[in-house]
Amino acid sequence: MGSLIYPVLAVLALLLIFLLLVNERRKYQRYKRLMEMDVTVQFQESKNSHDQMRHGSVMINLHETADQIKSIVIKDVYFSHGAFYVPVFDQLYFKGNSDNSQLLSARFRISRNNLHRLEGKQVHIMLKGSVTDKENEAKAFKARVPYVTELTK
Repeated sequence: MGSLIYPVLAVLALLLIFLLLVNERRKYQRYKRLMEMDVTVQFQESKNSHDQMRHGSVMINLHETADQIKSIVIKDVYFSHGAFYVPVFDQLYFKGNSDNSQLLSARFRISRNNLHRLEGKQVHIMLKGSVTDKENEAKAFKARVPYVTELTK
């Protein structure tokens, strides 16, 4: 009987890992299925040409949501590369089922040196948040949006 415990624990561990992976996949699918959103990067003009930091914004433009969505909350925005720094911000709120496109942004900064090193390379903009439906049930979502770094003056 003692030798049966290890195989049972191994099966339970595999089942737990499988369920966690399915849950993560559903979060990414929820983003694609429930909302139409553009995520772009916009750099701000530098006041000083000798400034070593470049500042910019991640522009999040919500065009449309599924009918049952009441609201969307983005809790975290970050880049897949550590050279981009997004300061802590309050949550970004979008109203669901709006006739108009909604635009919100999150600030970031990156050193000019790191930006030159990353020129032409692909990084990802990561979004984490939740959607609330008309029954006030909140479900988490995640998005991974590709971005090719560009040098701008």
